[in-house]
Amino acid sequence: MQSADALNQSANTLETFIPFRRQDIIEMCLAENRLSAEDTQKFREFANILSALQHFEMQGELEHLKSCYAPFTPDAIERATTQSADWKSPTEAKAKELSDAFRSMLQRMSYTELSDEDIDRALKEETWVHVSTDVNLEDFEELIVCYRGRSTQKIKTKKWYVFDSEVDVPVYHRVAILVRFKNEEYFKNRRSNTSALQVASMNFTPGKAYIFHYKDIPQMDLELLFPNVVIGMNWFDKLVVGVPAAAAVLGAFAKLAPQMMVIAGALLFYTLGRDSALAWTGTKESDVNDIMPVLAATFAIATVLGTLLFNQYYAVIFKQLQFQKTVTDTLFFRNLENNRGALCAFTDLAEEEETKEMLLAYYFLLTRGDQTATELDQAIEGWLGSQGATIDFDVSSALTQLEGFAGRQTSKPQRLNVVRKSNDTWSACPIPEAFELLDDLWDNVYT
Repeated sequence: MQSADALNQSANTLETFIPFRRQDIIEMCLAENRLSAEDTQKFREFANILSALQHFEMQGELEHLKSCYAPFTPDAIERATTQSADWKSPTEAKAKELSDAFRSMLQRMSYTELSDEDIDRALKEETWVHVSTDVNLEDFEELIVCYRGRSTQKIKTKKWYVFDSEVDVPVYHRVAILVRFKNEEYFKNRRSNTSALQVASMNFTPGKAYIFHYKDIPQMDLELLFPNVVIGMNWFDKLVVGVPAAAAVLGAFAKLAPQMMVIAGALLFYTLGRDSALAWTGTKESDVNDIMPVLAATFAIATVLGTLLFNQYYAVIFKQLQFQKTVTDTLFFRNLENNRGALCAFTDLAEEEETKEMLLAYYFLLTRGDQTATELDQAIEGWLGSQGATIDFDVSSALTQLEGFAGRQTSKPQRLNVVRKSNDTWSACPIPEAFELLDDLWDNVYT
């Protein structure tokens, strides 16, 4: 488990994510009453066109991301054509294109990728759902885990598996995962007795990529999100099941001692002779010489041991079902999107985040006058802090977008220059001019 200092450092790390809706950002800016009534209306129209253009831009990004994912999706229902022949045997170049596009989109959403060391550390820690887990990272051709927001939260747990207690646990607010499995041949070779039918019955398809999006995941439970996780009993559960089983076996043998002596006597009678059988087992000659007592003893032993084994087997099965229910209850309401649905959600989140950044940068240059990038960054962060959100504003991304945002998906891209740089100082176009620039771009978006 992480130390207290490590937890506090994680909790105090500033995010670039702006925790307000785009429409709320617009209203919060206008609530300052720094603009005239006419400019207020123009700013609303400016924001609407900027949002529409950004949406158009991001739709192109989404189509590119879907095209990259098409050869690797496990949920495809479309038919492959001659133009999509790579669906059947996607190349490593296609795989790299997918991972690059995925990372780029997550970065635009203000997500941070976990290092291999972070993932290994999380896998080694005991989960808070008190189950034993095993994830073989060798099954993955590629693994990308990103998060946004990390803090400590109090979680109810059992101390010594008996007493209720609350502990501080590091939690990722949002987690996005891409796992691409190795091909089917790898799994057959790794499991020497695995048939094609068994491979097909796995919870995942070899060679395919899976994308997941979750919320509020404890760092220790990260392995539960992987589709190849194997869930089993920890040492406490093994004791809970094993100790009663051992006691039941000992009790059964104690009760079955007379029957076992009859069978032993019969075996000795027919191997070592009458005297040895009677002397060593203390049984009567009639018990070992007659087949009926032997059959009755054998049936009694088989019945008792069979019932015991049956009960213990289903005790283990029931425990496994409890584990599955615990994991399901833990993750069911935390799952946000999967696979292609996640790609659509990621694009929408990136669109929202970048639009908020551009609107804030333009508004502050418009209402506070010319500023350097550092001054603008500090002004926006201070203002958001006064609204209850302490973040690390990504001023460079906002200014770059506003200066060069010019219909990258159009046939005739052009520089927009809604904001302009002179030496180290940035300035904003007046609202009427900025609105006309955006309006002209929107009118000619398809020409």
